[in-house]
Amino acid sequence: MTQNMASTSGPPKIRKNAAKNKKKNWRKNIDMTEVDTYFEEKALEERTGGVLMQKQDDQIFMLDTGGEEAKEKRRKKKEKKPLRCHALLDGLPGAPDPKPNRNRTRTVEERVNPV
Repeated sequence: MTQNMASTSGPPKIRKNAAKNKKKNWRKNIDMTEVDTYFEEKALEERTGGVLMQKQDDQIFMLDTGGEEAKEKRRKKKEKKPLRCHALLDGLPGAPDPKPNRNRTRTVEERVNPV
């Protein structure tokens, strides 16, 4: 089912008497490896921001001096949060109770008989 990859990866074999009068034959009988390698090198330079050999070290590298801020953020993430079931029972923070006159249970102090 699969062909030999070595035969398809190289440049096409150019016949000595290949027809050159049609555009299909131009594409078929030409070696594009040099052009492809040139464009690949240019694309790599664009992605990396230019030729690295011509740049100074301070243009390539950056000294990170703000390590404490990153540690603070990690500590905040690691703080223990309440369980999800308990958080749902607490309700939404900052949202007022939609039914303020609902029946409530009296506290122990209110239940004590004042007499």
